[in-house]
Amino acid sequence: MLVAVALAAALLLVFVAGGSTGGTETLWMLAGVAIGIGAIRVVRVRRLQQNAFLHVKDTIRADHLAAYRFLRRHLRLAVRGGRRQARGMGRSTNYGTFYPPVTVRPSDARGYVKLHLRSVLSPLVGVRDVQGLTIGWTPLVQYPDDAFFDELQREVAHFLGVGPKQPFVSKKDIERKLVRFTV
Repeated sequence: MLVAVALAAALLLVFVAGGSTGGTETLWMLAGVAIGIGAIRVVRVRRLQQNAFLHVKDTIRADHLAAYRFLRRHLRLAVRGGRRQARGMGRSTNYGTFYPPVTVRPSDARGYVKLHLRSVLSPLVGVRDVQGLTIGWTPLVQYPDDAFFDELQREVAHFLGVGPKQPFVSKKDIERKLVRFTV
């Protein structure tokens, strides 16, 4: 945050006190600086979210669900293409490849991990700014018991760089398949 304030103050001092540009240009410059700082923040938060997801993805079985959805979608398309070919309505598309179907496929972190951050204005977001995480798990997980939540707690602690019992479960929602950890 200190960097953003210093940069904005420097631009304001150069362009307003220097008199080389008018007020409108200065406002556009400040808007450009704000957009740049916001873009840096978005990239940093996405990177943190992806890092947190990499710690918990095996436990919540996110990649397995993505692979299941992918295989089901391509099976439906292949069956639909075979029916069209049998009726003579159009070309069938062959979705087969040289490689056999896999049971693990990369999934998106945004659907499973939500970060709760302390600071709102700082573009330099780090692990120290994470106040908590909300993690969702997939239907492929067996019924979540205490061992499941203990394993998630250890993985969240590893991501945050704290002791294994420091992040505590502040909210469990079994019906919505969500758990929130707070530091």
